[in-house]
Order: sequence, then structure tokens, then C-alpha cells
Amino acid sequence: MKETACHRIEKALRKRVLSLRHDTKISTEMELCEEFSVSRMTMNKVIGKLVQDDLLYRVKKRGTFVKERRKIERPIYFLLPTIDYLTYDSALSTKGALWGLNAEASLSNRKVEILPVTRTNQINDYDWETLERISCGDDVFITSFWYKRLFPFLEEKECDVVCMDNAVWLEDEYRKILSNWYSIKLERKAGTETAIKYLADTGRKKPLLLYSYKEKEHPVTEGFKSGLKKAGLPFLEKLFVHVSDIKKTCSGLKELHKKTLFDSIVISTADMVKDICGELDKMKLRIPDDISVICLEEAPLLRDMEVPVSSMASPFSEVGREATRMFERDIFLRGETRLQQFLTERESTRKGAGSAFDSEYLQEAKVSEALIRFGTDGI
Repeated sequence: MKETACHRIEKALRKRVLSLRHDTKISTEMELCEEFSVSRMTMNKVIGKLVQDDLLYRVKKRGTFVKERRKIERPIYFLLPTIDYLTYDSALSTKGALWGLNAEASLSNRKVEILPVTRTNQINDYDWETLERISCGDDVFITSFWYKRLFPFLEEKECDVVCMDNAVWLEDEYRKILSNWYSIKLERKAGTETAIKYLADTGRKKPLLLYSYKEKEHPVTEGFKSGLKKAGLPFLEKLFVHVSDIKKTCSGLKELHKKTLFDSIVISTADMVKDICGELDKMKLRIPDDISVICLEEAPLLRDMEVPVSSMASPFSEVGREATRMFERDIFLRGETRLQQFLTERESTRKGAGSAFDSEYLQEAKVSEALIRFGTDGI
């Protein structure tokens, strides 16, 4: 469908208005007519629409001005794959970000509203009826590139978007849209390098990486390679294992150890830890005496293992807090914040390290369970 002149001009002016401070006077209708080469009638219609949408206000004999957008009356939309997603074991990062977002938003009486993107957790089953609750210029927080097909929709709506960027591969068309928003990047490559250096410093020279990511490029796999290089350790293809079937991987660990004599295991995601540690026990390999184990993400189960497992934790609650701070600015700006992972040392890498657990993670997990009840009615 061909875009009308009114629609084209409205989009351009809407974008301009959203970048201005409230009470700023905009150009006169005649000046705008000349700029966009349209009639006075067309421009009056466009201005009228922006007034109707509470973006502008008119003062007789003085002109047209940018209206203050009272953020307290507008929710921050928090996107989830599906309404029950927070009950999933894989939702720890989302729970943490949601907790931080809500904690910071509550300081200024902002409301956080959860919106499920799909009905069935299938990427092509978008719930457009629910998503249409998002209005032009609204604040939207995205925690994953899983929603990338929504990017054009949010761009069309001229939304202020903050995205948690894990620095994984993303098609150019989506990366271009993302560049116009605000990104909060987790330095997972640097975190993986830190894990390798830590293992090397404790005498482990042959780490095995078990990863499950499917992306063409991923900061964890790249960080493993660069971490080995920085630590002066060789890269061995046999110790770089993609896990598509955890049971199959576990059944092959004994033979792999026999061939390579790996002395430590770096596990990309917490959902693999229990199976891997169980297999090491069957192999009569003691943790950490014979094999050190470290996970590249944090989870409550790591503390509760028979031998508590060390981890590289990401500050997900700070991601949420930083997102709220970006939304609270008078003018939303594109840009980025980079946040570092931090090492939590436990018994799986050093005897006597204990089972330390960041108190904030415990609080996040507890509070997030309560947040689930609110669903799309908001928090």
C-alpha cells in the first residue's frame, strides 16, 4: 500500500517532536508546508492529529508547542515470549531484569506492564491483539533478540526501546534498527576470558568447553578461544564441544577424558550442570580434586549441588535498573551501557570456597515469583 503524504509527514514530525523537550515551540504551519511541500490543509490535518495524540498543544496567537509527556501515567512494557515464561527454568535472566526494572520504576511511581509476545511460545504466533496495546512513543524493554521480528513494528510505532544485548549475531536489517535504540550489553566474552584465566591461575591447563548456542558467532565461544590464547594455553578442537543432546554428550565424556585428559569443564548454561556433574561422579572423578567445574551463568541450583559450582554471574537486576533510568530521561537517546560479569567462587573450583550466593539473586528469584501473578495486568 502506498504511503500517503499525511502519513509520511506525520511520521517525520512525530519523530522530531519526540526528540524535543516539552514546551519547545515548533515551526509554524506555513514553514512546515514549505519544508514538506504540501498544502496548508494537509499540514493542518497532520498537526491536528499530533495534538489529538497529546504530543503537541496550541496556544492562540503564540503557536504550537511540544506537550509534556507525563511518564508516570505511561507504563513501561516488558515483553515476554509467553505469559507463563517466568515459570521456565531458563527464565532466570528475565526474572532478574524484571526485578531490577520494577524496583527502579517504583521509585518514580512508574508501572511495569508485562506483555506476552505470543500465545504458544512459537516465534510465528505473535499475539497482535495484545501487542496493539503499545502506543506511539511508548517505553518498551526487550531482553532477547528472540523478538527481533517485532523490531520493525516497534520502529514504526516510534517507541523508546531499551534492549538487553548479549552481543550474539543478528542480521544486518535488525542490527540497523537496534542501532537507533539504547542497548545494555553484557560482556560475556570478557566474562568467559575471566573464567579461563581463573582456571589457569589455579593450575588447570586443559579446559573443556560444553556449549549449546546455535548462533553463527557467540561471545562465549569467542571468549573461550581468546581466553586460552591470553592464558598461553593451546586450543584443541576436541575440547570445544557443542551440546545438542546432553545424554549423548555425557555418554561420551569418559572416552573424551581418556583421549585428552581434560582437567576442567566450562559449562555454558546452568541446565547442563547437574547431568555433567552426575556423569563425572560415575567416572569416579572427584570435584575439584580431579576436575574443576565452572558455569558461565548463575542459578540457584549451582549453590545447592552436592559440590557447589562456581559461576560467572551477570548483573541482570542492574540491566533492569539501567533500562528504567534510560526511560526516565527527559529526552530518550540512543547509545549503550556495558556491564561486566563477575566470578562467584565455590567448592567446584577450590576446596574451602563454600557455597556463596549473591543475596540479590535470592531476592530476585523470590520477588519474581510474586510478579508472575500479575500477568498482563501489570505490576
